[in-house]
Amino acid sequence: MNKAELRSEPRFPVSCRGTLRLGDNAVPCHIQNICSRGFLIRFAEELPVGRLVYLTCELYPPQSIECTVQVRPVNRDCLGAK
Repeated sequence: MNKAELRSEPRFPVSCRGTLRLGDNAVPCHIQNICSRGFLIRFAEELPVGRLVYLTCELYPPQSIECTVQVRPVNRDCLGAK
């Protein structure tokens, strides 16, 4: 039996590469889904919850996103970004 989705709004699956900028370091990431309030990002390192990082990604060429996001907890392989 499938449980009903309890999220306040739908998330849309995407698959695109991105870059998180942490100070002077730019590290690759992978965007897995998106909604109007944030992203689910696969990222190889742990970041402190609440930290602000700069995200760039190209969702649909030539449409790109550049924004500052706040790290939200998800699990050890992914982070939420508000």
